[in-house]
Amino acid sequence: MKAIIFADRIGLELQPLTEKICVAMLPIGLKPLIEHTVEALLTTQLASQIEDVIIVISQDADKIKRHLGNGEKWGMRFTYVLSCGQELPEDVLSRLGQQLNDNMYFILRGDMLRSMDMRAFYKQSIAYPANNIYVTIEGQPAGVALIRKQSGHAPWRNSNLLCCEMLTNYTKESTIAKPIAVIGQSSLIASLKTYHQVNLSVAKGSYSSLVIPGRLVNEHLQTGRRSPTNTASTGLIGDYCHGCINAKMIKNVVIGDRVIIEEGASIQHCVVLSDTYIGKQVELNHAIVAGDLLIRVDLDVNMHITDHFLMADLHTESLPHLLENYLHRLLGIVLLTLSLPLWGIAAILALFNKPYAPLHHNKLCGNLKIIDDDGNVQCKEFLALEWNVSVPILRHLPKILSVIKGDLRLIGVEAKTLHELRCRQADWEFVRDQAPVGLLGPTCDMPDNIPYEERTLAEAFYAKTRHIGIDLFWLLRSVGLLFHYRSWLPKKK
Repeated sequence: MKAIIFADRIGLELQPLTEKICVAMLPIGLKPLIEHTVEALLTTQLASQIEDVIIVISQDADKIKRHLGNGEKWGMRFTYVLSCGQELPEDVLSRLGQQLNDNMYFILRGDMLRSMDMRAFYKQSIAYPANNIYVTIEGQPAGVALIRKQSGHAPWRNSNLLCCEMLTNYTKESTIAKPIAVIGQSSLIASLKTYHQVNLSVAKGSYSSLVIPGRLVNEHLQTGRRSPTNTASTGLIGDYCHGCINAKMIKNVVIGDRVIIEEGASIQHCVVLSDTYIGKQVELNHAIVAGDLLIRVDLDVNMHITDHFLMADLHTESLPHLLENYLHRLLGIVLLTLSLPLWGIAAILALFNKPYAPLHHNKLCGNLKIIDDDGNVQCKEFLALEWNVSVPILRHLPKILSVIKGDLRLIGVEAKTLHELRCRQADWEFVRDQAPVGLLGPTCDMPDNIPYEERTLAEAFYAKTRHIGIDLFWLLRSVGLLFHYRSWLPKKK
């Protein structure tokens, strides 16, 4: 006997998620959906009889072929057939013609998740040797059928049993199609909300017959290889994930392979696809995250996050930006080490100037972002410390700590207060936002009496022309300012 898996669904209703990956390859429980379908064949008594499997594919055909291979992994032989995408099963099988030389086929939908006792289905099907049979779970079609070749001009008409919307006609003709009810769970991934819910249900163990990769840490947590995780976390975590152990909270999640999570991030009730970067102190709730794509299933909102400090796709050009973040933090540590002798001088002068308040603080907006309850990206404020001294270089020494923490880059535009950012109106005032916020940069040597417009234009020019050479220029210029007398005198008001 041969099996046929239909994995050619286009999935327009799942966009924008299916713009990157086809429905059959969408990960559920850390495995592509179609892989769960293939493994379901192994749990039936037909498994020993099924050696050949025809897989009907359309979108991402090469990806499916690479992932499943020739079927040797499962002891089967896979043959791939291209369709135009979401064709009727009858049309696909009719086009195959003489290639289908058997009289009976086991057909399955590759875009549905099911957890069921396939052996029970097989045993019951023996009682109806002349019928076409399809499976129902809790009264709903499960995307599994046993069809027999018919005589006449449309021998594979009954393969349309897989189309749920056509089953109404078949149930009226009990002699043509016989439903067999089995115990289990099944889900047609018909919406982004369903995809999100099914993944979290798998993480909770609701689909008991599925084989989920990873190591069981406790009854609420399963992790993959080299993914150290806090045991208080709950959900499924894939292979080679970094930072899960330092996250603020990871609760009821499914996190794919090679995901980087920065310190302080909070992820709850989320599905995070592989090769995703989540920035420091980012808070995600009831969402699907795929690289820089954020889908809030509770708000029915989706957006592409362009700020790589917040979220990023590790498969794209954003990877150099992530490495750049770590480089600036490393340079911050080096700068802190070199400046240690100045800290003592600054502390003494600050205590002499204001004994009861040697340090003062101000809330500024840095590079870190947050996503509010409405799904909007907002600047995250941080506490910037300064010594209460009049010497510019000494006064700003504590901001080196903000560079190390990632709130600031070493080189960038000047950090502003939230009020200052909200007061902007003209379009040209927002150009500076295309550059990171830094400790040093094009305005660091400007006197305080320089007009706001001139400072903002300088930062806008920097943002538009910025590259590694420009950053190196401002770094070297800042080093040169250390030996300029003006840096050691109070700024003119």
